[in-house]
Amino acid sequence: MNDERKTTNDEPRAGGQIGFTLLELLVALSILALVTAAIAASFAAGVRVWSAAMEVSGAEEATRAELAVLRRDLMNARRFGPLTFEGGPRAMAFPIVQTFPDALVPGEQLGLARYWHDPREQALFRQTRPIRGGGDWSDVAAERWIAGVEHIAFEYLPFPDDGRAADGAAAWQDEWTQTTNRPLGVRIRLRLRTPPDERTETVILPDREWAPEKKIVIGNQ
Repeated sequence: MNDERKTTNDEPRAGGQIGFTLLELLVALSILALVTAAIAASFAAGVRVWSAAMEVSGAEEATRAELAVLRRDLMNARRFGPLTFEGGPRAMAFPIVQTFPDALVPGEQLGLARYWHDPREQALFRQTRPIRGGGDWSDVAAERWIAGVEHIAFEYLPFPDDGRAADGAAAWQDEWTQTTNRPLGVRIRLRLRTPPDERTETVILPDREWAPEKKIVIGNQ
């Protein structure tokens, strides 16, 4: 006969109890609850960090794309008869050549672009309209172009023959009032709320009438 004893977890403990005590179960459940809470908290923190990073990344990409359109509009600026380039510290309007979706005539045509900053809305707005068909800016819906703009400053660079600083360099101006010309360049200084950032964009406008062999010295870089 085989006299070996069989050992199982079902052997009664002291006092005749089988299995875990109530105290042991409570301790195990408490530990499990703490571990679960720690994992949930870590997961939630990770989700918040990921969401914040995606929001900042999305805002950065949107700002970059919107500034690219502003740069394109400035590069398409034209001089055309009575239509002049008008510029101030927080607003500017100028003639452009582009395609207007709602225009009566398809294809590229002469129009106007307008950008201005609303400090209460903390946003840069954009409007465009074709010249043909008449109307004014009150007939055109304004697009909230760049949101979260706490401050903006437009500066304008004249051609060297139009204005010079004391050292002979072309000097940036905070207003453009010349009715017979447009600026050589536009500088945009932005302070953004989301993501917190300060940046400067400088756009040199092409001009076929300007002799490229002339040396241009830009002051106050």
